[in-house]
Amino acid sequence: MIRRIAFVALVAAVMAACARIGLREPLRVSLAGLESLPGEGLEARFLARIRVQNPNDEAITYSGLSAELDLNGRSFASGVSAASAEITKFGESVLELPLTVPGTAIVRQVLGFRPGQGLTTTAPRPCPAGSPAHSFPVLR
Repeated sequence: MIRRIAFVALVAAVMAACARIGLREPLRVSLAGLESLPGEGLEARFLARIRVQNPNDEAITYSGLSAELDLNGRSFASGVSAASAEITKFGESVLELPLTVPGTAIVRQVLGFRPGQGLTTTAPRPCPAGSPAHSFPVLR
């Protein structure tokens, strides 16, 4: 009898946890601005302003930002920031993230681009506090 109650409680707890995860809406991410920064040698540097909208009824706390931008399936730019803050429930915030584009990435893109080929990208990933990474929708 005790085993049965414990099993039912365990199943209920797992289902509640899964239901909570399943109801979460993905964050909306868009590029709000891009400024040129001084680079070194063959690299280009930019300050990306990224707007993140939280359509959920819970605030998102993050500690650190990490981004790797792939363009046409190839690594193009990357950046990190030690920023930490909170995006309020049903709120939005503009995050600043410095990005570095190595000269070799630009050459790879030029040599690999074919006429009529579309561009594909992946989004930056803010790291919520206590979590290794959080996936965001694709920047378009």
